[in-house]
Amino acid sequence: MFNYKVTTVYFLQCYPRKKKLGHLLLINIQTVAGLPPRTGSDIDVQSLTNAFVNHLGFELYQGQPHIDLTHLEIQSMIQTYAKDKCHEDSSCSAVVLMSHGQSGGLIYGSNHAAITIKKDILDQFTNDAAPFLRGKPKLFFFQACR
Repeated sequence: MFNYKVTTVYFLQCYPRKKKLGHLLLINIQTVAGLPPRTGSDIDVQSLTNAFVNHLGFELYQGQPHIDLTHLEIQSMIQTYAKDKCHEDSSCSAVVLMSHGQSGGLIYGSNHAAITIKKDILDQFTNDAAPFLRGKPKLFFFQACR
C-alpha cells in the first residue's frame, strides 16, 4: 500500500535540550455515527498521553487530546499540525489516530465520512508540506478496526 524507503539515519537531539523532544497530536474518535462506540478508548488516550508525555518527553499538541472530530475537522487538524511552527525546535513528531476504519487505508471521522491514511494524513508531512519537520522523523500510529 505504501512505498517508502529509508535513506538516512537520524539521531534525536535530546541532550541538552530546553524544549520537549517533539509534539504529539492525539486524535480519538470514540463515537462514529451509525457504528458501535469504541468503549475503552478513553483509557487508551490516558495511557498514550502518559507514555508520550511523561516517559518519552513529548508535549501534547494544543495541550489536549482531540476527541470525536468529523472527517473535515481531522483533515484541518492534520494540516494545521503539519505546518505548525511549534516543530521548529523539536527533534521529531508523533501522530496517533484512533477510530473505526475500513480496508484500503480509510479511517472514519465522527460523522462516518472517511479520510485516507496516505492522501489526507501522510502526504501532509512531506518536506514541502511540513517545512518545520523537514528532515525530522515523523511517527504515525493508527488504531482503526476494519
